[in-house]
Amino acid sequence: MNNFIYFYNQFLRLLITTDFNIESSWHPLLQNRQWNQQIGHVVSRVHDIDSPVPLSGTICPMPRDIAGTDLDFGRVMDGIADHHCRQIVRDGQRPYLFYSGGIDSVSILVSLLRTGNREFLDRLTIVCSRSSFHEAPRFYDRYIRNRFQIVNTDDFAVDPDDHDDIVVLDGEMGNQIMGSCGLYDFVRKGKFDQLAGHYDSIKDIPMCAGDRYIVDLVFESLPYAPVEISTLHDFFWWSNFNFKVDEVLLRKLTTYTDAMTDDQRRLFFSKNLIRPYSHESMQRWSLASLEQRRNSLRMTTKYFPKKYIFDFDRDEIWYSQKREAFSSSRIFGEKNLGSNFIIGIDQHWRLWDIRDRTTRQHLQPLLDPQG
Repeated sequence: MNNFIYFYNQFLRLLITTDFNIESSWHPLLQNRQWNQQIGHVVSRVHDIDSPVPLSGTICPMPRDIAGTDLDFGRVMDGIADHHCRQIVRDGQRPYLFYSGGIDSVSILVSLLRTGNREFLDRLTIVCSRSSFHEAPRFYDRYIRNRFQIVNTDDFAVDPDDHDDIVVLDGEMGNQIMGSCGLYDFVRKGKFDQLAGHYDSIKDIPMCAGDRYIVDLVFESLPYAPVEISTLHDFFWWSNFNFKVDEVLLRKLTTYTDAMTDDQRRLFFSKNLIRPYSHESMQRWSLASLEQRRNSLRMTTKYFPKKYIFDFDRDEIWYSQKREAFSSSRIFGEKNLGSNFIIGIDQHWRLWDIRDRTTRQHLQPLLDPQG
C-alpha cells in the first residue's frame, strides 16, 4: 500500500452511516472499536512512531534552530504578509482569503491590510459564510463590506484549468502556534495554577483510551523537542504543535482541489495554498515565545494575535469579549471531508475514497488483527 500523507481518523463513522453496500467481512470490524484508538492521522514531527496505517512522515518539518528569533509577534506577522503580498503581485495571481471571522483569519486579514499595496488589495477576494459576519461584526463592516469582492464559502471552487493563477490563504495552524483546545478549556475554567505546574499532572486527568494513547505518544516525544517542556501549559501546546500540524494543513485539501489531477493537487498545495501561521518564522516564534505565552494566559487566550488585531482597529468591545471558539472555517473543512467520503491522501497525492471497493480491500488487513 502507498504511504499516506493524510488519513481521516473518523472514517469508521462513514462506514457505519453509509447507504452503500459493505462486504460482509467488514461487519465484525465495525463492531470492534478496540483498534480505533490507534487509527488516524497521528504524525510526530520530531520522531518516528508506530502506526497501523502506513504514513509517509511530516509534510511540515519543524525548525530546530531558534537562535536570534524575533519575539515581536506583530513584526513576524507583517514580515510574512509583506513577502506573500509582493510575491502574489509579482506573479500576477488572484488571492482569495478564507475568512471565518475568528481570531486567526482576522489577524491574517489585518496583516494583509497593513502590508499589501493597492494593487494587491484590489485583487483580493474574501471567501466567507453568513456566520463569518457575526464573529467580528464591526470589523466586517469597517474593513470588508463594500471594500472587497466577496464569495460565499459554498460557491467557491478552484478551476483546474487556471489553478496556477489562484492563491488561497487561510488561518490553518493558528491553534498549533498558540496552544490547543485542551489548553483553552483549562483557561476558561480558571485552572491557571494547574497549567503552571509540572506536566506530569496530565497523568491524573481522567480520559478515554484513545486520549491516553495520544498522551503516551506525547511523553515519548518530549526528549526530541527543541525546547524544554516543563509545565502542563507547555505539554498541551507541544501536543498540538508537534502532532496536529499535518492533519490541520491537509484536512481542507480535498475541498480546495477536488477536481484536480494528482499532480495538480501536489503543485497547488506546495505553491498556491498559503498558510501564514505555518511559515518557518512563525513556527520559530512559537518555539521561542513559550514563556511569553505562559505569562499571557491570565489576560486572554491567543493574546498575541488578539493584541495585534486590537492595535490595528482599536475595537475595545471585541477585544474584551472575544473568546476562542470553533469557527466556520473548521466546519467548512470537516463537512466536506465527511460528505465526500475521502479518507486518505497518499504520497502520490491520490485521493482514497472509502466507497471504492479497492480502497476497502487495501484497508481491511490493517484493521483486522486476525487477517
